[in-house]
Amino acid sequence: MQRKKSRALISPKRRSMGFALPLFFKIFLTITTVVALALLAAILVTSRQGNVAAKAQVDRDLAQITAAQKSIEGAVFREIETKTSFVSSDPNVARYFESASGDDLGLSNDDLGIADEPADELGLDASDAAPASDSSANNNGATLDTEGQSSIKDLLSERRATLDVSMGLVMDSQGQVLARDPQEGEPVEESLSKDAFVAAALNANGEGRSGYWRDGDKLYLAAIGPIVSGDSLVGFVLLGNLVEKSTAEAISKISGAQAALFVMDSNNLRLIGSSLNADAGKALEAAVGVKGQEMTTAMNSDKRVDLKLAGADYEGQLTTLYGENKSPVGALLGLTPTEQSKSAFNAIQRAVNLTGLGMLLLAGLASWFLTRGLLKPVRQLADLAERASGGEYDLHVDVKGNDEIGKLGHAFDALLSSLREKGDMEGYVSNLSKFLPEPREESAGFASRAPQIAPQRYAMTLIAIDFRRFASDVAVGQEAITMTQLATLHSDAQSLAAQFDGKLLEQASARVLLGFGGEHRQLRALHVLAILLTRSAALGAGAAPSAAVHDGELVFGSLPNFDGTTGAFGLAPAQIARLLGEAGPGQILLGPGFAKAIGTQLGREPGLAVGANSGKRFYALTPADLASLPALEEPAPDPNATRVADGNETRIVSGPVNEANAQRLAPGMRLGGRYEIQGVLGAGGMGVVYKARDLDLDDVVALKMLRGAALMDPEHLDRLKSELKLARKITHPSVLRTHDFGDVNGQPFISMEYVRGMTLRYLIQHSGKLPFSAGLRIAKQIAAGLEAAHAVGVLHRDIKPENVILEANGNAKLMDFGIARPIRRTAPGHTQPGMFVGTPNYSPPEALAGEEVDARGDVYSMGVMLCEMFCGQLPFEAGSTMEMYMAHSQQAPILPSKLWPDIPKTLELIILKCLEKAPTARFASAEALFDALNSLRS
Repeated sequence: MQRKKSRALISPKRRSMGFALPLFFKIFLTITTVVALALLAAILVTSRQGNVAAKAQVDRDLAQITAAQKSIEGAVFREIETKTSFVSSDPNVARYFESASGDDLGLSNDDLGIADEPADELGLDASDAAPASDSSANNNGATLDTEGQSSIKDLLSERRATLDVSMGLVMDSQGQVLARDPQEGEPVEESLSKDAFVAAALNANGEGRSGYWRDGDKLYLAAIGPIVSGDSLVGFVLLGNLVEKSTAEAISKISGAQAALFVMDSNNLRLIGSSLNADAGKALEAAVGVKGQEMTTAMNSDKRVDLKLAGADYEGQLTTLYGENKSPVGALLGLTPTEQSKSAFNAIQRAVNLTGLGMLLLAGLASWFLTRGLLKPVRQLADLAERASGGEYDLHVDVKGNDEIGKLGHAFDALLSSLREKGDMEGYVSNLSKFLPEPREESAGFASRAPQIAPQRYAMTLIAIDFRRFASDVAVGQEAITMTQLATLHSDAQSLAAQFDGKLLEQASARVLLGFGGEHRQLRALHVLAILLTRSAALGAGAAPSAAVHDGELVFGSLPNFDGTTGAFGLAPAQIARLLGEAGPGQILLGPGFAKAIGTQLGREPGLAVGANSGKRFYALTPADLASLPALEEPAPDPNATRVADGNETRIVSGPVNEANAQRLAPGMRLGGRYEIQGVLGAGGMGVVYKARDLDLDDVVALKMLRGAALMDPEHLDRLKSELKLARKITHPSVLRTHDFGDVNGQPFISMEYVRGMTLRYLIQHSGKLPFSAGLRIAKQIAAGLEAAHAVGVLHRDIKPENVILEANGNAKLMDFGIARPIRRTAPGHTQPGMFVGTPNYSPPEALAGEEVDARGDVYSMGVMLCEMFCGQLPFEAGSTMEMYMAHSQQAPILPSKLWPDIPKTLELIILKCLEKAPTARFASAEALFDALNSLRS
């Protein structure tokens, strides 16, 4: 019915929203649109990148032409330089040159020394030497006429043919041409001294040179070398290879692109060779003639030239060929067909376009089925959410995977689990809350009846104390603190009587009467008296108490019809009352029987003192007598109390609530003019906690005040301040908030968030172990609160059920940072190395050993508490505190599955990981522990 009602409530809202496109079509259209846009972008990008790549290919092709030209140019220069050096450095050539360059142009064999030297000295094999009458020349020998003479021209021709060069020149030392081969037309007198290339050699003091050399309308790769006879420069040899079509073809073969070579002709370019076919070559020659000026400009810049040759488009780049003095003598034109360079990329573009169209169709189909698949778990989640909105939490989400849908499913499943845990926890706490006692201030006038004590006869040692400091006028404004001090002493008296196995017999104004029976009663009574006198003195200046001690019989019990009122009567109470009346401030008078009994234990008879009223002499004790009392065996402490152990001294700083120690500030009192006391919430070793109203903020708070004994201890006061400084850093829903620190007339206190609820200890005591869902919720909340504390650098160091309080709605809060300290200390704090603080049942091994503790120590304590929560028992068994120390340090914990056979395996592993002896083997942080707990489902 509830679910149908929920649907009915939702339906009108749905109808009011009007038409909306179904989510299926929204996703389908979105996916299709995105795919289409992506494909369009891919096509556009591919087109653009294709053009960029094509241009880059053109650049590479043209760059390869330049590189090929440089490579060929370098190889040719090295070759021509070698050949020139070979000819010019031959000494026989020098002698032959000297003779030939005289008046007689012919040289005899005697002059050459041929008859005396082997034929191959001039590069001729003996078998190849020609007869004297034969004027013809072979490839390896000098040309000799019939008279044994040979001209320079013949020698040059022979050397050129032998060395396979295009042309050769022989000049004298002034640049006058003596011979040229090949010779076009009749020889004429010719001087090249004005030629830049030759002039550079003439001025170079006999050093050779190489470079581009223009001779008429021809362009050569040439080298010039000196001819030296002895120490004299007698002439030059110039050899060169013609730059022509074969050169362009060689460049094209290496680069893979087309090449054309030009020579400068009156500031214009004239084609001298290309790698193009005949038609393209003619077209290029014609184009160069038309674009002569553009071509010349392109030689001096990086500007490209576009040409159309034989129906094909080319892009070209000109590289200037420099002669001597960096003067342009020609140019290399690299050509690459643009369509051919782009053809591969155009094919890719067409393939991309066709593929994109096909992919668009496939994407439409894929998005249709994909959308259906994606929306299936979404529809499931929507249905479950609608059911959960109607209050149906017992649902489980079966969505797998780690994608967004999977995460949504996991999150929704965690939310349902949290709602189940919250519901179970609220019901569980609500049921237990019925058994909680009602607060005094909320009892609406119905007084609770105190238990009746049947009248009995007792043989006791009686202590009567009159706190004379309260027998004087109280200053205006000091009423509340004075009443608090008196209540403190009465509370201490009652607490000490219970601690030393005694009874508070009477309590009236500034007087108290205590009784102690059983073994060592006199000694126990005097120990309590010594403590009360010391605590009274700790309150500050004022009259010292007077006291009396006496042994005797009395009757003690509840007065009929007077709820909570007891009475003590008989001879002994009357006698001690008279003794107290004789005692002056600071005096301790003794009855005769008690004096004899205690004298045996002191080893001497007590001294005497004069009574204040009668002037009689009475047995009396001094403070020195009390200080020398034999020690008593201390009672066994509460195993769950927080301890501070330093060396051989162990102090209990917190323990179970003691209502008898909580009656200090009465309801209605005002503290510091700001807090109005409404009632007592509890008390422990650290202090008493009151419920109070903050009049300035009109809010209900909890006030934690130090008990009387702690006022004597400056370390306790420092600990209280430390608790405030550390706890104020933490702001988390699972941590009890601390507000402020105050001090009223020497009475320090802390104001804290007020929570009405019960401690986790109360739950465990009343249920043995917590239900899994309720315990899991508490564990997650405390781990989250502990994580928040660690995040601001605060260790708790006393994790236990007493320090976890539960609100009525089941929310858990971590409290009592009384022994907390920073995770990282730059200077010694309250605890030094070798000092233990905490509760032995829950403390990690390193803390029990007095070693440094970090965040993993709190994780260990959480493990102990988790075992107690879920299994109803601690993971270690011990009969004493020392045995508990040894168990934590050396023994393996009891397996949780032995304590609770149905415990989830994952939870057991979490608990055992927390309880590892080595801190490095535990969860590294409270955050890691929270994540592990959060993965569990109820």
